[in-house]
Amino acid sequence: MNQIEQMRKEGLELEIAGKIGKALELYHKCLELAPDRTDIHLSVGRLYYLLGDTKQSIEQYEAVVARQPHDVVVLYHLGIAYFRATRFGKAIEVFKRIVNMEHDILMAHYWLGLSYYHIGQLHNSIEALKTLHEVGNGATLGYYYLAIVYKAAGMYTEAVEHLEKILTEDPKLVSVQYHLGLAYMGKKDIVKALGSFKTVLELDNEHQGAREMVKRLVGDQDMLYSFGIELEPGEGAEDPDAITANYYIGKAYSAFSEIDEAFKYFKKQILKK
Repeated sequence: MNQIEQMRKEGLELEIAGKIGKALELYHKCLELAPDRTDIHLSVGRLYYLLGDTKQSIEQYEAVVARQPHDVVVLYHLGIAYFRATRFGKAIEVFKRIVNMEHDILMAHYWLGLSYYHIGQLHNSIEALKTLHEVGNGATLGYYYLAIVYKAAGMYTEAVEHLEKILTEDPKLVSVQYHLGLAYMGKKDIVKALGSFKTVLELDNEHQGAREMVKRLVGDQDMLYSFGIELEPGEGAEDPDAITANYYIGKAYSAFSEIDEAFKYFKKQILKK
């Protein structure tokens, strides 16, 4: 084993031991002896990122790209570094270069879609994630994030379709169930929204987002009216004009143990939208 490889091996051992600073020192010594070693530049860039120094991380990757502009592996690492530094415009430039060079790199489409999403270009984000799904022959990753962007774009029907598709394979995915509930809210389908949030709480009783949504849906009179849900007077309520009475809102507010009962009654008593 030559000197560079020995130093490289020692650097990896230092990484495993959590001695990141020492590993960096050793890798820099390697680069003094072999400045063209791409693998060591990548390691240095990665370790700088772990230390929270995204500027140095990006500089390492940019230095390699300057010498190897068509190396998709290095470009990919640079794109990720830009994304993590919230330099989404630069990330888009890099990932577009990658997919133009090698269209079948799934994760390049993925990060391209997320980068567009973070700068508010939802149409471009959707197109990138649709391509991920197509290239990946139905990749679940593409379905999930495509649904998130559809929801952000107000395309709730498409969001529901994609999230339900994922849940046919695994109905216990908490995040998917939660976003499905939000998508149903966008569609103004309160019963299904509440059902999704209820499922989330059955899977994770501490899920604060789902708890808050349940409280809003069964406890907020303005929310119910905003979705066009009304009651007819005298429908089993002590106070015929009070939504809170008809929907057991007091119980839902005071104790989450009553959610099942509130949900059952809420679903039963919806009269129109």
